[in-house]
Amino acid sequence: MDDEESRKRFEKNFEKTCRHYILKDGLPKAVDLKTWSDWIESHPNRFIKQDAIEGTKIKVVTVFLPLCWLDPQPDGSIKKYFYGTCVRGEGVMHGHEVRTLTQDEAEDNHVQILQLVKDVLAGKAELPDCCKNERC
Repeated sequence: MDDEESRKRFEKNFEKTCRHYILKDGLPKAVDLKTWSDWIESHPNRFIKQDAIEGTKIKVVTVFLPLCWLDPQPDGSIKKYFYGTCVRGEGVMHGHEVRTLTQDEAEDNHVQILQLVKDVLAGKAELPDCCKNERC
């Protein structure tokens, strides 16, 4: 399937797939625009976890994505991701991101990415291939 065909399938499914989400009892819940807007205003900090690496300007940050990130698949289906873990700051792996469906996966990724950045800085691990460009 070519990119144009995938794009058309994505657009066709976008309206029924893209929703506004809030965290309700720790789980993403689709809500109407007004409920979402009120929740966003009352929850400006949607961080799940944030760690700074001592002696650097690097942070690993995991957040809830209230407008879930959509990833069209070649078969026309769409994967949703509600959480993102990213590396920010000056230094190795800046811009590296991983998105996940569940908070448990996000928290696991956070720990793994934090350790990977520390290992890369200490020379114990190689920079991931995706980060060998100027920016991930």
